Order: sequence, then C-alpha cells, then structure tokens
Amino acid sequence: MKPAPNLVSFAHKIDLAALGVSLHVYEAGETSALAMVLIHGLQDEADSWRHVLEPLTQTHHVIALDLPGFGRSTKSKLKYGVPLYVDVVLELLNVLKLDKAALVGNSLGGMVAEAFTLAHPERVSQLVLVDGTIRIVAQPTGARSSPIKRLLTPFVDRRYFEQLRKNPQGAYDTLYPFYADLAGMP
Repeated sequence: MKPAPNLVSFAHKIDLAALGVSLHVYEAGETSALAMVLIHGLQDEADSWRHVLEPLTQTHHVIALDLPGFGRSTKSKLKYGVPLYVDVVLELLNVLKLDKAALVGNSLGGMVAEAFTLAHPERVSQLVLVDGTIRIVAQPTGARSSPIKRLLTPFVDRRYFEQLRKNPQGAYDTLYPFYADLAGMP
C-alpha cells in the first residue's frame, strides 16, 4: 500500500535493533524544534495523521509511526500490546536521540502515550490524548476481558471488528465496561 500522496516525501524506515523491529515512519519539520510523536489508534496507521502532519511541522519536529503489527512496520510473532508499544516509543526516542517529546495518541495510541508518560515522565514534554483510556493498561493481565484481548491482537482484531460491524447492538454492548453510565449518555 502506498503512503498518502502528501506524506510520501516524509516516509522512511527506522530500525529498532534492540527490539528487533523496523518501523515505518513519517518524519518532518526542523529537527531543532520540539519533537512531537504521533501514535495512531487500533486498526490504523501513521497515515491517519495525514491532515495534521504538515501543519504541525510549522512548530514541531513531527514523527508519526506505524506501530509494529500495523501499517508498513514489522509484522512478526511479537507479544503485541501496550507494554511492547511503550518500549517501541522509548527506543524510537533513543534511536532519534530525543531527550523529550510531546506525545499525541489516538485511541490505542492514547493508551500507549498515557502508559509511556507514567513509565517515563522525564521523556514527555506534553501529552495530548484523543479517546485514550488508562483503564486497559492499568488492569492486571488476568482481568482483561476477552473482547479487549481480541482488540489488542493484530490480525485477530480485524476479524473481531468485522463481527461487530454485523451486530451494531453487540458492538455497543462491548462498551459497557468502559463507561460509568453508558446507557445514560446522549
């Protein structure tokens, strides 16, 4: 799959040898500017930031990555999940020699950004969350529900989403554990 046309010139690979992964990234803006790492959501990739990447380069050194298992990054038999993705962001900052970065995460990317900030607060200058939740990260592994495990497993998650698309009420019902009063929301 080809990158979005406006992102082609920013595309390259970054090898994270310590983790054995190769990341597809878009990197743009002055390297002397404050770094900003854009972390996509589940079922997405760095291209999801195509409309905001260029405007953000006016004030930031922007790095949008495809998390391992997604987009054009490594797809291997790694133990995918938030802990791995936190390690990926840390190693990405190390490889790029960035002491600090603003983290912007959407959905799963928001969970990764939150977990990273809790684990490495000294490496985060700003945190922007779009539909992120710490609840999944904070639960003990055994407490994760089966639907959440499916949503966090690349390749399995696509089949699960296809099932949910066929059953809108079932998809809605999977949200109950994450809202105090889902039925009371407008």
